[in-house]
Formats: sequence, structure tokens, C-alpha cells
Amino acid sequence: MTKTNGKNKSENKKKRLLLLILLLVLTLSLTAFSSYAWFTSNKRVNVGDINVDVRAVNGLEISADGVNWGVKVSKDDLIETPEYTTQKNQLPDSLGAMSSVKELTDAKLLKVFDGSVATNCPGGGTDCDDPTYTLTTTEATEKRCYDSDGTGNANSSSVPNCDGQRLVAFDIFLKVDRDDTVLYLTENAGVSNTSLNDLGIKNTTRVAFIVQGNMDSDTYRTSESAIQDVQALQNGEQVVLWEPNFDAHTQAAVTAAKNFYGIESIVAGNGNSLLNYEGVKTAFSEPVPLTETNSTSHNGYFASVTPDITSPAEGAVRQSTKITLKNGVTKLRVYFWVEGQDVDAENNATGSDMKLSLEFGID
Repeated sequence: MTKTNGKNKSENKKKRLLLLILLLVLTLSLTAFSSYAWFTSNKRVNVGDINVDVRAVNGLEISADGVNWGVKVSKDDLIETPEYTTQKNQLPDSLGAMSSVKELTDAKLLKVFDGSVATNCPGGGTDCDDPTYTLTTTEATEKRCYDSDGTGNANSSSVPNCDGQRLVAFDIFLKVDRDDTVLYLTENAGVSNTSLNDLGIKNTTRVAFIVQGNMDSDTYRTSESAIQDVQALQNGEQVVLWEPNFDAHTQAAVTAAKNFYGIESIVAGNGNSLLNYEGVKTAFSEPVPLTETNSTSHNGYFASVTPDITSPAEGAVRQSTKITLKNGVTKLRVYFWVEGQDVDAENNATGSDMKLSLEFGID
């Protein structure tokens, strides 16, 4: 009888030990795969290049200053604009997680909010196994700046570096000779990976186009102040939001979506349905737990966002920007950022670079 009890006790100890080992393995697995949006380490990501390539189809022309016209604008053109002295093209070499809901400022610029994540431990400090993460935001500002030119040469001019600026913003001008001309994104437009390994950062991006106004052809040709007037256009007539690579997610993003947002409908790879998300609509200094970054918990801070244009990661086709150009010159302001409220905006994605390519066309 004693031997049997001893044997049972031994077996029970082995079972408990096995359960503890399994529990430890499970805990480690959850720790390894748990992830959050907003880059909890406040990392930045590199932008390998900005290509703005516009084809002249049926008379479409593009300019970086409203003066010199052609079929293509490069990053170098956006930097060197001696005839557009009031421009505020912001061209950093790296981006940080930000968020927007397509609203405009009083100055008719896009409201974009810079997110900052803090790590908090139960007993204080930031170094522990089970931290909570909180988000605060500030409204982004814009200035004329760049870090390097289109060939990778470092900024050595009188234009300041983009220290602290975490989104791309620049102006372009489009010219057509007739009304009711629909502007298209061609199949060559998109955001692509430029690193050896694709870690999914391209899946987090958003691009916005603000139609700032139009000057008809007769006025542009005859007015003595036409150039200054067309450059000064800033009416914020229309905002169009584009989500490239909407259907693609990495495995890390799939796990983040499940653990953080409770989303279980996506899989790793391409071909997923469009995910709804909620962007930041105002700055807030109150720390909000990342698990509560939604309008249900904080209606004053977050709002639902629906992109106007979506492009798949593969098999892109020409599609309308939903912008109709008028006869003459139309000024657009373009924004490019990493959307912190996107499920793909998690730490694993920050180790790869990307490239924005814009190519427009008309019928």
C-alpha cells in the first residue's frame, strides 16, 4: 500500500512538472508572438526613395513649382524649387507612426497626429515582463526640410534637415486643357519594399491627396500674378485617402490583430478583405492604454476611417483617384505616412525599408 501511494505521488509530481513545463512553453510562446500597433519601442522606418512619375497622357503635365512643366517630377525637383520660395515640401528619410482621419486644419492642411507610446510596469519603471502600453498624441507640424536628395546625398544646403519630422508632405501641380478630366492612379503607383526581407512595413502606409484649388488656363496665361497666385492656392477643396497593399498582412500582423484588436478574420499573405480601422482625430495628453485606442472607449479621440482608394499588394490596376481636374492648373498636396492604428504597424515591421511611387494618368 505504501509503495502504491509513493508511486502515485511520484506520477503526480511528474504530471505537475509536465503541466508547469507546458504552461511555461505556452507563456513564452504568447510572449514571443504578442504584439501591439504603434511601434511600442517608438521606432522609425526608412523611406528608400520617393518617385513621383507622371505620364503625359492626352495633355497631362506636371510641375513641382507651377512654372516648369514636363512629364515627370523627381525628389530632387521637389527639393530644388527656386521659383517656388513659399513651398513647404517635407522630405525626411525616415517615418514614424502617425494617424489621421482625413480632416483638415484651419490652414487647409491635413490633420495628422504623432503618436508616442509609453511602457508602464505594475510596480513602476519600464523594465518588466508584463508591461502595459499607453498612447499619447500631438498634432504634427509641417516645414520645408529634407534629409537627402534623390541620389542619397546628405543635405548640405541652406534648407534645414527634417529632425523630428515623421511624415512626407509635398506639393505638385497638374495641368490639363479641358474640364471634367478624371485623374487616375496607374498600375505602376504603389508602395513597395526595398529591403532584402519584406517585413510588412509597406502594408501600414497611407497616402492622402488634398486638392488645394484650380486656376483656369486663360488666367494662368494672362495674369501677371498667375504664378504667385497658383502657388498660393490652399483651399482644401477635396481630400482623398489611399490605402496601398490593403489586402496583405504578415504573420506578426495577424497575431497583433488577434491579440490587440480581437480580429481573427485575416491570414498571413495577400488576398484579405479590407479591414476597418479607427484613426486619431485629435491630440490628447491623457495616456490611453493601447487596448483602448478606439471610439468605443474614447469617442473624443478616435473615429472610423474609410479609404477612398484601395490597392492590392499584387495585381494592381489603373483606378480613379475620384479627383476631377478642371481646365488649367490644379494644385495638389500629397501626404505619405505610417498609420499607427493599422494592425500591421507593429515592431517587427520596422526592420525594412520602402518606396513610394506615384504615377498618374488621364483618359
